[in-house]
Amino acid sequence: MSTPEQISANRANSQKSTGPKTEAGKSASSQNSWQHGLTFGVFRVLEREDQSRYETLLHQLRGEYNPATPTEAILVERMAQHHWLRNRALYFQSHYIESGEDLNVSKLSLFMRYETMHERAYHKCLADLLKVRAEKQKQEIGFASHTRKQELHRIDLLCREGAADYQEARISSLKFDRYCQEKRLETELARESREAHAQKAA
Repeated sequence: MSTPEQISANRANSQKSTGPKTEAGKSASSQNSWQHGLTFGVFRVLEREDQSRYETLLHQLRGEYNPATPTEAILVERMAQHHWLRNRALYFQSHYIESGEDLNVSKLSLFMRYETMHERAYHKCLADLLKVRAEKQKQEIGFASHTRKQELHRIDLLCREGAADYQEARISSLKFDRYCQEKRLETELARESREAHAQKAA
């Protein structure tokens, strides 16, 4: 158990180190947990990197894949981030090898694992993007196919109605032709009857 003297000494020592006080010191301190920034937690462009180059990369990917939904936009942005982190891992590998430091295999392997991880993550995001678009296109094709079937069904009904109307008109025409023939026959018989009566009267 700590003595009163030790507790007092600890309190006095704690007052001597209160962290950075200037903005530059605070900024540098905030980077302590970002020694390499290769874990995919909260993505950020490091101070030693060029923010404009990342923005250009993101702009180019958006131009290439033209995301049309929030989901597609998220996937494209993640592609840019994973590609950026992959290149960062490559940079750390080459920088470490060229630094002249004693080769630390575990450290180099760590950078190589991050490179592979972000390479795979990039392609997974791309695959997910293409899958989302394929499903969307499939739904659109299905909707178009359903609409086309409805249109064909409507046309079929119109054709059936047209055929029925034609058949009805044809029957009406035949009935009319028969009526006209009967009337002509009646007229002819009446004429012959009148002529016969006229001959008898003569």
